[in-house]
Amino acid sequence: MVGSECPGSRRGKRAALVYVEELRYSAGSLGWKTWGAWLDCSKLCDGGKKTRHRVCLEAKGISGTCHGPFQETRNCNEQKCPEPHEVCAEENYWVDWSRTLAGQSTVSRCPTNATGFIARRCLMDESGNTAWEDPSFAYCISNEYRKLQVDILEHLSKGHRILAGEGMSRVTTDLLDLSLKRQVYSGDLLASVEILSNITQTFIRASYNPSSEDIQNFVQIVSNLLSEENKEKWVDLQKVRVLV
Repeated sequence: MVGSECPGSRRGKRAALVYVEELRYSAGSLGWKTWGAWLDCSKLCDGGKKTRHRVCLEAKGISGTCHGPFQETRNCNEQKCPEPHEVCAEENYWVDWSRTLAGQSTVSRCPTNATGFIARRCLMDESGNTAWEDPSFAYCISNEYRKLQVDILEHLSKGHRILAGEGMSRVTTDLLDLSLKRQVYSGDLLASVEILSNITQTFIRASYNPSSEDIQNFVQIVSNLLSEENKEKWVDLQKVRVLV
């Protein structure tokens, strides 16, 4: 029919309208995306470079949506590399220790019978010579002591006064047994002090009335912790503020 619109033409217009709507819908998401994370520096010291990238999203068949660079570069690790004599060399002492700059500390996992980490510092004397300090086990807690820490928290959460008291008595007895043994790590001493503190706070809040046996056990635990054989471990605990 003269003057009538071809079916194919209508389909073409409909497709064009759909395409325009798709462009409108996606317009908010077109263009540069957020910058990615910075990649590792090319050097550990003496100045390196690191880069990050971003992606440009463009509609199909349309270019020129994004303007500007797809990559950024900046300087990094500009500190001077230490001289060989300013670094403590790798060493195997209890565990493997990596190279560490003088004045800094490094850490390693505790042995399998404990949780936490071992800390060690690299020292430099007045002559400029470096040497490893003895490892500190202030952050290592034996699994037996860690279990007692968990147990006492469970007992503290009990609302029933009698049940909480019975739990405290068991913890005190178990801690006494452990304190009679030689503490493996200095962190065990800290764990013991924390447990005793929780027991004391429970008594102060009047939610636990210790028996005479509990009191005797408590006093004996303190005496065991302060025994001469634990002297070096208490000295080790004094390094805590320095190492962290």
